[in-house]
Amino acid sequence: MFKKIFKSEFLKNVLTLMTGTGIAQAVPILISPILTRMYSPDQFGMFALFMSIAGSIAIISSLRYEIAIMLPENDRDSVNVVSLSFIIILFISILTLIGVFIINLVSDNFWGASSEMKLWLYIMPLFVLLQGITQTINNWFVRKKDYKFIAIGKVNFSLVTNIFLIIFGIWGFTNSGIFISNLLGWLVFSLFFIFKLFKKYGHAKSQVNKFSIKRVAKEYKEFPTTNVFQALIESFQMSGIIILVSYYFSTYVSGLYSFSLRVLMAPMWIIGSSIAQVFYQKASETYNNKGDLRLLIRKTVFNSALFFTPVLLVLLISGPSIFAFIFGDKWRIAGEFARILSPWIFLDFVKSPISQVPLIVGKIKTMLPITIIGIIILLFSLIWGGIVKDIYFGFMLLSGLMCLYVLCLMAWIYKVAAIKK
Repeated sequence: MFKKIFKSEFLKNVLTLMTGTGIAQAVPILISPILTRMYSPDQFGMFALFMSIAGSIAIISSLRYEIAIMLPENDRDSVNVVSLSFIIILFISILTLIGVFIINLVSDNFWGASSEMKLWLYIMPLFVLLQGITQTINNWFVRKKDYKFIAIGKVNFSLVTNIFLIIFGIWGFTNSGIFISNLLGWLVFSLFFIFKLFKKYGHAKSQVNKFSIKRVAKEYKEFPTTNVFQALIESFQMSGIIILVSYYFSTYVSGLYSFSLRVLMAPMWIIGSSIAQVFYQKASETYNNKGDLRLLIRKTVFNSALFFTPVLLVLLISGPSIFAFIFGDKWRIAGEFARILSPWIFLDFVKSPISQVPLIVGKIKTMLPITIIGIIILLFSLIWGGIVKDIYFGFMLLSGLMCLYVLCLMAWIYKVAAIKK
């Protein structure tokens, strides 16, 4: 049995990504007690608000064509999808810059921002560009099973970002320190990916041409016409919470929430994102070979739940005490938020690896109305919490309803997995 396990290509690939992701997530967890004594919840909240907007744009910066990189049966088409994604990312980044200029022109008090914050709004298109490039190359590496590059890239990003966070914190340069540190992290991450891409696959440039780019753009047109809206809605499920909490309460509360989410998701990302990327490649391959996706789904869900359950139990039993002990008593509330939201986050990560199945089996359009239901639940919960001025009530309502929603979604995904190519 053990020989079988260690010979499993799926497990080896997951372990490779887990190693990189584990190191990348361990660094911020280990230095969080230091950072929470250098940076205030307000500063974390302001950056979280900034990234919620930049991240929402970045996630659709290629009009979701980067997701289609995995789907072609031959590398020639896939390379042209990569090229198409790069072109669109550059165009969206320029549009973002123009949008920032217009917003600052017509609004003197956009975001209630200081002059320093307004400067960072002009840097937002660069965040969009770097994240868009990184997620596109990441999908190419997943297709080619270059999981080692992905693991190293994540470690580089984490080390650079967190080292500079400490340096700027020591200097007392805390307001812009968070922004500069993360920008440098994304820059190093992107440059590493670009270098590895052209070093190993530079010869593939000869396969790129205008005709092929137009053809794959048409072949996978459902991604920009349908999946973009779904991605925006899914992004709002996370970033929208920060925006609504900032609006109804304060950036201080949103800072506590974003920090609790950061700590809550860190151990889960170590396993969850690794399983998700390997699953997407394996599921695409299985579907193209007319295999049984449901068997793969059952195994993946079981393994994900097995890994995440200990984290969930620890947070439910003693989340607030752990946060207060490690990060300082002012962060106890963040631990209370983590305890309330942990059941939803747990189920969401169990669902996360298999959420690509509808894209593989051609059920993109059906996903849109299902995703809209999720955002309605989010808006309903937090607006109600805002009206009664009780953030705890809002989060409890959100966590409970989203648990039911995710369970129903997983049942539907398992059902559509029976569709054959």
